[in-house]
Order: sequence, then structure tokens, then C-alpha cells
Amino acid sequence: MDRRLQRDLKKLMSKNQGRCSICKNHYNEDALVYTCVGYDSRRKLQTTTQCCYFKLVKVLQLGFCGYVHPDDMDDIIKEHPLYQELYGREVEM
Repeated sequence: MDRRLQRDLKKLMSKNQGRCSICKNHYNEDALVYTCVGYDSRRKLQTTTQCCYFKLVKVLQLGFCGYVHPDDMDDIIKEHPLYQELYGREVEM
């Protein structure tokens, strides 16, 4: 990941911690929430959940928020709603 993307991602995450950067709805911190980071049609970096994921034109990263056992992380990410759709495309895990 290049430095500019790292800087933009850090800024995005600090500004929108615990919420969708598109609709501003907060994530439920008590439950497992699947997330994704990518660019919208205006080439603006966004972080979102299932509420606005369809507004991303290029997904860079899939993830999740919530508490899980470290041994379960691989299985959890494979259950991500976008995992099968994006598997085989250029998605950084």
C-alpha cells in the first residue's frame, strides 16, 4: 500500500470511527459488523458496511468490526457478504 493511500486511510478511519463514511450511520459495536473500504464514483475513499457498500466502484479491502477469537478470523472474513462476489478480483486481504 502506498504512503498516500495509508495516509488517506488513517485520516478516513479516525474521522469516521465506528460509522459509515457515506451515510454516517454508526455501527453496532456489540455485534459483528462486516466492513469494506474503497473508492466511490467521485474517486473518494470511503469506509462502509452493508448500508452503502453498493456505492463503492472499487473495493480495496474487506474487514469486520467486533470481538472474535483470533483463531476464527479467517473463517469470519470468508463469511463476509462480499467475499464470494470479489474473490478472484484484486482485493487486498
